[in-house]
Amino acid sequence: MDFSIVIARMACSLRMLYVDLLRTMTKTNKFVVISEEFPPRSGGVARFSFDICKQLDVQGRLVQAISLERTPIEQAGFPFCHLPLATRTNCNGDSFWPFRKINSALFRVQQECEYRFSNTLLCHLDQLRVDHGQFTVWLTYTVHHPNLVRRVLQKGGFEYWLLFHGLDLIDGERACQPVGQWVKKAERIVFNSQATQRLYGELGFERNANESVCYPGVDATAALASIEKEPDCIFDKLPTQCRETFIISSVCRLVRRKGLDLAIQGVAELLRTNQDCYFVIAGDGPELQSLKSLVHSMGLEQRVLFPGQVSDAEKFSLLHHSDLFLMPNRCLGGRDFEGFGISFVEAAVAGTCTIGGKHGGACEAIADQTTGFLAETDDAAEAVEKIRLLVADLYRNPSKRIALGQAGKQLALEKFDTSKVIEHLLRETFA
Repeated sequence: MDFSIVIARMACSLRMLYVDLLRTMTKTNKFVVISEEFPPRSGGVARFSFDICKQLDVQGRLVQAISLERTPIEQAGFPFCHLPLATRTNCNGDSFWPFRKINSALFRVQQECEYRFSNTLLCHLDQLRVDHGQFTVWLTYTVHHPNLVRRVLQKGGFEYWLLFHGLDLIDGERACQPVGQWVKKAERIVFNSQATQRLYGELGFERNANESVCYPGVDATAALASIEKEPDCIFDKLPTQCRETFIISSVCRLVRRKGLDLAIQGVAELLRTNQDCYFVIAGDGPELQSLKSLVHSMGLEQRVLFPGQVSDAEKFSLLHHSDLFLMPNRCLGGRDFEGFGISFVEAAVAGTCTIGGKHGGACEAIADQTTGFLAETDDAAEAVEKIRLLVADLYRNPSKRIALGQAGKQLALEKFDTSKVIEHLLRETFA
């Protein structure tokens, strides 16, 4: 037998014994956060990853955040490292089955080489452990790197928490990824909503003894300060005639599950018959051109406005001036999923009444008929009619609209402030 192999195996065994002993002796409450998505990427996952790091840093629990993105985060404000890993993107020939399989095989070879010969992530985590002592890795489930990251954490003997957002579960099941192997070894599983936790069970994944729900929150203090400082900055991107009008808004990534095509059809009658009404859809995404084409076909170009991507200040300015926030999310026959719907909470912080779809985590972000309304969106025609009736009623009843908005604001401040939701999770875990 090759003695070099024997020595390598012995060294690996001794290393694992040392790690297990260290873990037993030192129960840590410090974290390294790893995520595939951080700002400047838009979307709820990137925002939640950033907020987790920010709150852990405030509490003195953050060792470092590690981004696996190709685009590094800018001015994080907390300890941060950028370690991009190989990512499978659309390649030439993917439309042809044999070439697509070859491209996927080449990507797997690239990942395997990255794991066996560079081990950048493992070396970095080992050095952090030497410098800072034992920590737990808080990991957003890595859709693009499930095998590589799991092997790194298990080889290094790192304890980890696993955070699921909903759509990652559907993608993982569709791609036959080893979600169960991740879960079995995890110290704790965290879901971004009860709806995501239910979805996890419905997909048949193995349960973990330690499961928690931690809602993506909103930094309410920062949001309200932004509104106070720059209340009208959104009008730099909107026509001057929009001031002092009835504004319906959506602020989100423009993808099909947000149901913005249903929203446009649902408000069309109101926009045609009332010259003081506008629908402002802020954000970017793959559905932008399709939505613009729909608006053009309905002759509503002057009433449905697309200001594009907006800054945080512009977003909260728009929500502050909005009379209604509308995003009738849907699940597209189970192919997509709105894990929570942070946009509804952001609107609520600004005191704006909300309408969402009766799917996924939106049912937890909106208290139906108390802070806003939930509409069934499985049947498109029924959804459009329901939206039409709800919007017309709220347009005619400003006192009702205001009461719903204020109730939503109170709920958001009490239940969905970022510092509170993360502090509650940590208190529940380390009490």
